[in-house]
Amino acid sequence: MSYAFPFVGRHQEQSELHTRIHAASDGAGGLVLVGGEAGTGKTSLLHAVLSSAGLVQSVTGRCPGPDETPPYGPWVEVVQRLGRDDGWETHTLPPPFGQQAGEWTAYELAGTLSYWLGQRNQPLVVIIEDIHWADSASLELIRYIAPRLQEWPVLLVATYRTDELHRSHPLWSLVPEMQRAGAARILLDRLTPADVAEVVSRAFSPELATPAVIDLVWKRTAGLALFVRELLEAASRTGKVPGPDDPLPQTLRQAMDSKLDRLTHAALAALEPAAVYGERFPFDLLVRVTALNEDQLVEALESAVSLHVITPQDSEGDWFGFAHALFREALLARLLGWRRRRWHAHIADGLARVPGADPDSITYHLARAGDPRAVEHLLAAGDRARRMGALTQAAERYEQALAMTPADHPLRAELLLKRGYALRWGDPDGAAVSCREAEACGGPPVQLWARHLQLLVAKERNEPDCLEKASALTSLQEEHLNDPEYQRLEVDLFGRQAGYPRAAASLVATLTLSGKLDEARSLQEKLSARTLPGSGSEQLTNSVVLALVSGQLAEAAELCGRASETAHRFRLYREAVVLRSNQLMIGLIGKADRPGELDAVATDLERLEEEAWQRSGYAFLHRGFSLTGVYRFFRGDWQAAYYHVVEGARARSIYSGTLSWYAGRILLRAGAPEEARPFIEPLPPQRPTGPVAVNNNLMVLIHTLRAEFHLALGETEPARIWLEAAERWPALPSAPYFRANVQLGWAALHRHEGRLDEAWSTAHQSLDSARMASSTTVMIDAHRFLGELAAQRGEAVVAGEHFQAALDLAERARFPFETALTRMTRGRALPQDPRAQADLREACSFFEQIGATPTLQIAQRALHDLGSPVDEPVAAPAASLEELPDGLTSREAEVVAQVAAGLTNREIAQRLVISPKTVDRHLANIFNKTGVANRAALASYAARHGLAD
Repeated sequence: MSYAFPFVGRHQEQSELHTRIHAASDGAGGLVLVGGEAGTGKTSLLHAVLSSAGLVQSVTGRCPGPDETPPYGPWVEVVQRLGRDDGWETHTLPPPFGQQAGEWTAYELAGTLSYWLGQRNQPLVVIIEDIHWADSASLELIRYIAPRLQEWPVLLVATYRTDELHRSHPLWSLVPEMQRAGAARILLDRLTPADVAEVVSRAFSPELATPAVIDLVWKRTAGLALFVRELLEAASRTGKVPGPDDPLPQTLRQAMDSKLDRLTHAALAALEPAAVYGERFPFDLLVRVTALNEDQLVEALESAVSLHVITPQDSEGDWFGFAHALFREALLARLLGWRRRRWHAHIADGLARVPGADPDSITYHLARAGDPRAVEHLLAAGDRARRMGALTQAAERYEQALAMTPADHPLRAELLLKRGYALRWGDPDGAAVSCREAEACGGPPVQLWARHLQLLVAKERNEPDCLEKASALTSLQEEHLNDPEYQRLEVDLFGRQAGYPRAAASLVATLTLSGKLDEARSLQEKLSARTLPGSGSEQLTNSVVLALVSGQLAEAAELCGRASETAHRFRLYREAVVLRSNQLMIGLIGKADRPGELDAVATDLERLEEEAWQRSGYAFLHRGFSLTGVYRFFRGDWQAAYYHVVEGARARSIYSGTLSWYAGRILLRAGAPEEARPFIEPLPPQRPTGPVAVNNNLMVLIHTLRAEFHLALGETEPARIWLEAAERWPALPSAPYFRANVQLGWAALHRHEGRLDEAWSTAHQSLDSARMASSTTVMIDAHRFLGELAAQRGEAVVAGEHFQAALDLAERARFPFETALTRMTRGRALPQDPRAQADLREACSFFEQIGATPTLQIAQRALHDLGSPVDEPVAAPAASLEELPDGLTSREAEVVAQVAAGLTNREIAQRLVISPKTVDRHLANIFNKTGVANRAALASYAARHGLAD
């Protein structure tokens, strides 16, 4: 009697997967979570869909079992399979996938892998099986990579057992979080009675597939697909369907045991260590750990294959895997604890003799065996995970090792220290506790580094005694700089020696942000002279902060530019992008009287962003967004600024305070406080209590922005509280740029409360501070404010002088938005001035041209109040991403308009201040989305959809 288990039902689930695969084929990938209890047929569903999906490439990575998955384990398997089987180049990837230098976080790896997986622009389905057993780093990668795949032809499918989840399981909260971020979820129920009837009818002849037999199968299996298959396989062996009184497996365990009982003694002897090893196992390992010779082992495995307990994983017979994870679980259940531990020890010894064996696997088996050698291996495994950026996994490895070490173990102090390092960002309280324990039981080198990590945590928390701690620790570290053990730990934790006490770098930063600039500069000069080659990043960061706080904005920008060039020379593309962005932003707020230099920096930044995507898959924002957005705002390109800054901030899968601050700032300046609210309110801190954090100079700008937001809503008391908090920043008296912003905030509050003399005096103080810092943007703001205030005081001549000063600065810097905003403000403040109507009309024309609707409406109301007719039609609100046809982005719509105008790619690049390669990329996406084949057809498309200029 022949038998083949048919795939039935699941029509809706198959349709959903086919839809997602087709979307990925069109360049819009994503994540699908496929859940169900063990045995419901998750893998069978994927096989059925992929076999009918045509020429769609797929690759699978697996999580072998509870606590068995090494850092990024299933992802490493995916990369290795694509590299080995399909010839994909892997050496440019970062560890653990390739040889690209540097330390990478899971978020950065997500950018790199999404680019790498999608680089061939061919549909690809990546399957990660059994993520309920995944390591924490792999889960983080799934979480971060999923939204990025929406820009690539890559569909990620992750399977998991719903019956494995509980409230403390990482997936319990992660699954709904990923769904909110756009992931689809497919939950497989058990087969229905109709499904079971179809299986039986298709599997057997009509005389056997009677209603009574179908009813029996349904009742005995409860519709669990694996139970149904095992029951029908038993029927196929005997040639008859078992009757109601025949002994049938009533649980899945019985079904598994029934098949395992038919294995030979040799097969069981081989599969016991195989089950202990993992879901997939190598032939060579079994040769090393069993008493069977090669011929006996081959025969044993062949018998297990014939019973469908295991299946070959390659054509050479080097790797095998269990046909279902539950076969392995059934074998493990037969092993007593001592016997399982003995197998773990044998496997660890066998792996140690295999060239290129996974060290994490050796570590796992030693730990499960209770072998004392496991402590050293767990320490090494934690170090490897930490260097990969898998800090949660690293902390777990250190914790496992600590559980095996008595109080006097020689490695305990180092384990506590490194656990503290791994917990520093995710659990600072736990990090502090671990470091204090390390300090209590370790020697001087461990004690010093434990105190160092506690200092870094204290700085993040803005604890009041950081200055004293940093000073004392600097002296102690100085005494141990030549201690070999101190140096080993420094290189281990930070990648290289600094050449000076590392606490001194924290001391410079703390002195700077505490307002003690002379002391900070003196110490900085001493440290710079001692810095070893390749380890000057802390010095550079401190130099930039020193220059920023002391108002030397041009020097800070120049330092960022030099650092970006150095990072690029060493192929550190992401650092090069961020540093060039900092150079541009500081240049914009600084003395922007040489606009050509800023334009060159912006062009180079966009080139670097594109290169970062091509070389490492990571720039800073999601693909399609650029850090040039703020620059575009100052240049008057409202649509591009809105897209790159506001939409870019919305698209971030990780919270970015800096980007949200810019988004809130731009929207407030454009007169849209309610639209700014969702960007401003989540910014930390949520309450203006305590001093402003000394380790974060952005905080004082956040405080000022919150005050500006509340004033825009007419809420004076919250504005006062935030400004009072901003003034508690210790460095404020020594920081002219930051002081100028706070002073202008106070001036606005005083004016709002009707205290015009105080507002006048404070605004002049802001102007003086801005001049001291050579900050063009704050000087424009201060002059414009003073112009409004002078007009309120009835001093029209003085008002005109301030407005003209603001206009001169804006025009010299080539800031057209600021120019139009100043003209609008002058027209509103001095309605009797002969230039008022001309100012307001010019402002209306500019705001209408760029699509800055909120500001345009303010200018139009002012023009109407003057009794001047408003030109019709007025500009419509700027189109949102959802309103554009075929899913085009705002930037893509701009490119379409330029193509319709007959411009070449190079001309488009020059007009939009982007690179020709970026134009090429946009056009490829546009042709794909719109379905048009050439530029002429695209011009017609633009005319039909109202996208042509």
